[in-house]
Amino acid sequence: MAHDIDLLTILKANEIETFEDAENFLMKQLISIRNDGELELGDDKNLSGLSLELRVKELFENAGFLIHEGRKGFEDFVISPDDDFKTKDKIVIEVKSSKSTIVKLDDLRQLDDWVFDLSGEEQLRKRGVKTGGWNCGPQTVRHPSPHKGLFIFNGPIGLSFEMRSESFIHPSQLNFLLSRNFCAISLQDLISLLGKEKTMVWETIHSTVGEFKNNA
Repeated sequence: MAHDIDLLTILKANEIETFEDAENFLMKQLISIRNDGELELGDDKNLSGLSLELRVKELFENAGFLIHEGRKGFEDFVISPDDDFKTKDKIVIEVKSSKSTIVKLDDLRQLDDWVFDLSGEEQLRKRGVKTGGWNCGPQTVRHPSPHKGLFIFNGPIGLSFEMRSESFIHPSQLNFLLSRNFCAISLQDLISLLGKEKTMVWETIHSTVGEFKNNA
């Protein structure tokens, strides 16, 4: 089978010999080309995977937020607060898409894993310290590094925003969000929200517990 000689030459010139290294190299090149404006991501309603993650990152960057990629194989992004923000908790982001109207509980639990780890609760539990997370009582201590969980959902992919259901969280999943202080938001509502004043957006995300509903 014939191979693209130019591509193979490029990989060899960069001393890339394994499929995994080639995949990582090519992905970085694609992202760089996209950042230079030479590649379109496509229509928002169709975005999934890396293209959806890139779109979310661009939205926050364009709104002026300090967003950076999460740990490889873990959370998608983390947003750090500006110095003048009243609320200082960082935001942990998990981005998902689906052909379904309703998000999977396992996807929400994935966000919970990242927040649990980054907030330092595991270390406290190992020391026998009772933690209260975001809603502390008198007998508990707050997490060493509390983070706000933000779940961003695009779905059902391929269906226009106007035709989508008002909710993507099943009623049985609501208590999960409430007990963990998570904010869940659709891509279309995120786009609308990020068009508003920056500080208001930050505080709105932190004050929303459950599924965000755009009333504007």
